[in-house]
Amino acid sequence: MGGEQVFTLFNTTASMPLTTYAKAEAADPVFSQAFGGTPTAYQVDAHTNLYELGSNLALRGNDALDFGWCHFDSRADRSGNRYGGDVFRIGYLLRLR
Repeated sequence: MGGEQVFTLFNTTASMPLTTYAKAEAADPVFSQAFGGTPTAYQVDAHTNLYELGSNLALRGNDALDFGWCHFDSRADRSGNRYGGDVFRIGYLLRLR
């Protein structure tokens, strides 16, 4: 998936309002501790690129280790806001018969 236009949610505090560009907005109490108050979540037009790479390493006939990396980058079309990052994962897979 790459370069598709999507609606993306951006969180921001009152010092950086996106009201002019938003299709929708709502208070977001989930991140209140991270922002030091209740931020506002905005839905805006954006482009997002997502790249993912993963692999499994078989241990025995019914289990494996799973390794993966995901990179994402999302940019709002009009406000200049962006967010992105990397997510790394490791997991244990077990097939029950």
